[in-house]
Amino acid sequence: MTAPNLNAAGQANPRLFWLGLLLYVVCWTLIPTLSQSNLPLDTIEGLAWGHGWQWGFYKHPPLQAFLLEVVSHISFHASLGYFGLSALCGGITLWAVYHTGLLFTTPPKALLATAMTATLPYLTFLIPEFNPNVLSLALWALAGYFFAAGLLKQKTSYWAALGMVFALGFYAKYSIALLAISFTAFLLRQAETRVWFSRPHPYGAACIGILLLMPHLQWLAAHHFLPFAYALSRAETTNGFYTTLTSAGGFLLAQLVTLIPVLLLFATIREKGRAEMPSISSRLLAWLAFAPTLLTLVAALLTQHHPRDMWGMPYLSFIPLWLVVRYKTSTASNLFYRLWLGLFSLAGLGFAINQAVVFEKPLRGQFPGRLLAQSVARIWQEHEGDVPLTTIVSDSWLGGNAAFYNPNLANRPQLWLDGNASISPWINPETIRRTGILLLWPEGTSPPLANAPAFKGHLILPWQVTHTLTGQPIPPVSLNWAILPPYTKGLKF
Repeated sequence: MTAPNLNAAGQANPRLFWLGLLLYVVCWTLIPTLSQSNLPLDTIEGLAWGHGWQWGFYKHPPLQAFLLEVVSHISFHASLGYFGLSALCGGITLWAVYHTGLLFTTPPKALLATAMTATLPYLTFLIPEFNPNVLSLALWALAGYFFAAGLLKQKTSYWAALGMVFALGFYAKYSIALLAISFTAFLLRQAETRVWFSRPHPYGAACIGILLLMPHLQWLAAHHFLPFAYALSRAETTNGFYTTLTSAGGFLLAQLVTLIPVLLLFATIREKGRAEMPSISSRLLAWLAFAPTLLTLVAALLTQHHPRDMWGMPYLSFIPLWLVVRYKTSTASNLFYRLWLGLFSLAGLGFAINQAVVFEKPLRGQFPGRLLAQSVARIWQEHEGDVPLTTIVSDSWLGGNAAFYNPNLANRPQLWLDGNASISPWINPETIRRTGILLLWPEGTSPPLANAPAFKGHLILPWQVTHTLTGQPIPPVSLNWAILPPYTKGLKF
């Protein structure tokens, strides 16, 4: 199995690819930086975890949190760094799509497919919230490239890189196991690829991945496999075959809607007929494009679980490439370029408008996180003077904002999540007894520690936007706070 012999009818200038990639990364770094005043939920949550430096966390593996914590120091806590990290993941995805395209087709067609991929909502409107899904978007695309290159070019280095990427993928989100199953199934399904099981390359890749995962595997064993328990607690089951079928159909429909920009662009270059390519290469590219989605649908039908739409974020990246390779296409016309620019610009404009206007209820990106942190720091100083605030007890959103936006950037407080020691293993009880803690919780709910005072004070915070699109005022954020000063008697953990 070798790469097809490609005689390009014309060559794409590599500088055009790199210019487009730079344009994408810069735009999707600046658009959310300039329009979104507060970091989104998953980013705030990841920053709260990353400040604890663990090899795992109760919801997810640690890679997202590690990267956020590193960027927080490099960027001096500027939002540009976090949004740039998300945009970089999108850029890596496009790099992988383009170079995978070079394995199957001519450079001009690979460039067309990459441009079409850049209009997917998963790579535009939804890219700014840096979370495990955004990380998976990049790592699944890289895994697809190295798997295809390993099969077509038959070089050990690509298989070694595949093992490393899979390890990073597991450090990002366990769902990459689906991609491992997909690749294994492809190797098993035909005689041309089954020969790889008699070669050391797949086993070497697996060994590299497992060795790199050892610290996380040890953490999982030591912490009773917390992320899996959390996933099981959040799993949504369906009731009956019809409900299961409807749920799976809804997931598929959501992915098809996401493909609308790609299909519009493809319609401008589509010609009659199918392109000629080796059958094994055709099957490999189709597998990269569609197997994860099909496996998710099959799993949902067999297990009667509801697949979430955002699970599809890393699934669609190779579909534009499959379209331009599988069907005859013309060179990009002025209509293609105008439509591409319009779709790309519309996504950026739509994101900015969505952050500036409140349609029904305010978004997390409009939350008064800085005001909350400033208020918390002031309250602590008024009661505890020069004693530094080291620990906030709250949920990941309120406490995460209060900790991340704390004015003392050099000594950001730790977050004790919900007062639950099992999901906050970075908390040291002796340190808390020595330094005290501040508690935050929404008004009308119970405090996060059972032995905390029921009430100490209120915080009323206005949103950064004050009215909905219909003119209705937005109720302010209403919180309770309490302080347990150093050496509080009776404080239990």
